[in-house]
This record gives sequence, structure tokens and C-alpha cells, in this order.
Amino acid sequence: MGPRASSSHERNALQTRRAILDTARELFRRNGYAGTTVHSIAERLQLTDPAVYYYFGSKQQLWQDLLEDVVVATLPPQGIQSPAELVDWLVGFFFAYVDHAEPMAMLFREQLGGDRASGDYREHVEASYADAVAEPLARFYGKRAPLLIQTMTTMLSGMFWDGILTFGSKFRDVAMEEPFRARVRRAIELPLGLPRSANHCEPAWQAPLQPTAPNVARPVQAPPVRGRTATRNRILEAATELFSINGVDGTSVRAIAERCGLSDPAVYYYFPSKSALLDALWDARLEARTERSSGADEGATLSLAGIVDAALDSAAQMDSQLRLLLRQVLAGDQAAQAMRNQSKAQWHDYLMAYMSTAFEGAEALDRVDGVLATTMGTILLAQMEHPLDFASHARSASFHAETLAIVTTVVHGPEQCELS
Repeated sequence: MGPRASSSHERNALQTRRAILDTARELFRRNGYAGTTVHSIAERLQLTDPAVYYYFGSKQQLWQDLLEDVVVATLPPQGIQSPAELVDWLVGFFFAYVDHAEPMAMLFREQLGGDRASGDYREHVEASYADAVAEPLARFYGKRAPLLIQTMTTMLSGMFWDGILTFGSKFRDVAMEEPFRARVRRAIELPLGLPRSANHCEPAWQAPLQPTAPNVARPVQAPPVRGRTATRNRILEAATELFSINGVDGTSVRAIAERCGLSDPAVYYYFPSKSALLDALWDARLEARTERSSGADEGATLSLAGIVDAALDSAAQMDSQLRLLLRQVLAGDQAAQAMRNQSKAQWHDYLMAYMSTAFEGAEALDRVDGVLATTMGTILLAQMEHPLDFASHARSASFHAETLAIVTTVVHGPEQCELS
């Protein structure tokens, strides 16, 4: 084989390897790791299974190579002379990851299921970011720097994941528009105690971001409920737990039956398909959320501590349901997306009722945006770090105090928060 033929062969091999990685990333994001097979990847590319195994010895090796493929290059902050210059660097850091939103969404989905390799990658990113900003924050804010690192981590994480969940594959395009960029900048300025930037031509709060899925309710017509309520609820609880860990596609009816101590036909008696089971879970979540929302209009009388307690207690109570909801949103489930839109809108109104008692106009809306991102980031990070014991962790007094300190910093700036 001559040099030209050899070069062509190598080029084709690289193209095939890249096509396998790209297809695997898409299927892992949609179906999860457990719900994606090497055969499904090969079938999508019209390859044989052995052809995929030629490039990747196993599905696990393919996954590891995808993690190594997600390398985001960011320059450490150098020569920063003011908090405003640090804001510029943090905005750039955030958008460096926006450029890799698709693979990050894949990692996000697996972290919700407790995948260790994805968690290691997230921890590496967080550590790199903390090391980078520690010196300038200590120089400008002294002993408050550790609290500000925590606050920025949770806020930027929350904004990033909210963008992925709200806009899906369109997130990168939306994020590059000025209203979203202004929103990110203002969110960073708040905990640093900085005024709104002069270069904000259009405040983010004046350009509400529209989700990709319609904000629609579930159908009124529901199938008749069969069998004993206790057994039905046992099946629903087992399905929620397994779906939240492995995804719907990665969970079989047999696995649900085994978790409940039932036979496969017994599960099918209550739910004729996995789709019917998932519909029942969404209906149950809607009913539970309606019951909890009855006191939401009392937001104006709450304290920040009360708001934090409500958010964390709700997350602790609904841990498996939240994981399932988010994984299904990432998989493109329109019903899950509509529920998330409604839940987020409800929390927005709840926070606005409180913020409008202390702030006016843009200042109130900026803080609602910041607190939404911060609480979301705090809860999601804790769910990823505590896949097995999140509920008990979220109910702990130390976690509530830590979250309250972060939220207070967002609302009132670093000077108003007591140092522990």
C-alpha cells in the first residue's frame, strides 16, 4: 500500500471513529448510558457491531473516550485589577462551556443517575474554576472569597443547566444573543455587590426567555385505575427510583417487577406499558404539585430563610421524581418539559412576591433570576454529589444554613452575609 492509500485509509478511520463518538453522544443523551447499546450505535451508522468494537473495545471504553473528548480550554485570570474585570473573565468562562452544551448535557444526564466518571469530570471543572478565581476574589473581598466561590459555582451551574433544560439543542444559539449574555453578566454582578453594567443595552429581565416546549397541561382524560391502590403505588415508587437512575429506556418492566416482588404480568395488569406507567407518574406529580402550591401566594410574607427551607424540603421530598423529570426533559419528553416550565413559572411568581417587597422593577427581577439559578444549582449539585443520600443531606441544618448564606449573598451582596 502506497503512502497516498495509507493516508486515505487513516483519514477514513478517523472519520469513522468520529462518527461513532458523535452518534454515541446523541444516543447516550437521549436514552442514557444504560438505555444505549453498541448495536443501536452500529445500526444508526449502518455498521456492524464488530466494526464499532474495532474502534472501541467496549461500551464503557466508548463512554470514557467521550469524557476525554469534552475538553474545554479556558485561560486562567491574569492581570485582573478590579471586580469588573473579574466579571468579564467569569462571563467568558461560562460561555466557553456553552460552546460544548451538547456533550455537557450528556454528562448532566448521567450525573443525575450517579455515574462516577461523569461526577469526576464535574469535580475537576469545579476545582479548576475555584483555583482560578481564588486569588482575585481574596484580593478584592478578603475572608468572603470562599463564600463567593461557592455562590458563583452554584449560580453559574444553575444558569447553565437551566439553559440546557429549557432550550435543548437551541441553547447555544439562544445564549449567544445579547439578552442572555446580559442576564449572565448581571447574575455574576449581584453577589459581588456591583451595580448594573453600563454596557447593558437591554436588561435581560425585559426579554423573557421562551422555552422550546409549550407550557401545556396534561390531558384531562385519564385511563381507569385498576387493582389495589397500595400495590399500584408500590409499582410507581419502584418505577420512579429505577427510571431516575437508569432512565426509562434503560429500565425493563421485569426490573420494576423484581424491585416490587411481583411478576411481570402483575405489573402489566396495573400498567399495560412503560409509557402508561410514565403517564401515571406525571399525573401523580401534577397532583402533588397542586397540593403544595396552595400556599405559594404567601411568598410576600416569607423570609429568605423560609424560601430556602421550602425549596430544599420540596427537593428532599421529591428527589427521585425530580431526577426522573430532568432526565426525561433531556431525552426530549414534551410532557416533562411542560411540567418543568410550569413549576419554574410558579417558583418565579413565588419569589417575585417576596422580592417586590424590598426591591423595585429591574432590581427585583434581577434577584428573582439570580435566586432561581442559585437554588437550582445548589440542589442539582447536591443531587449529583449525594446520589444515595440526597434527601437526608437536603434536610440537614448545615445544608440549609449554607444555602441561605449563598442566597443572601445573591440578594443583598457580600457585605450583608454573616461569615461562619
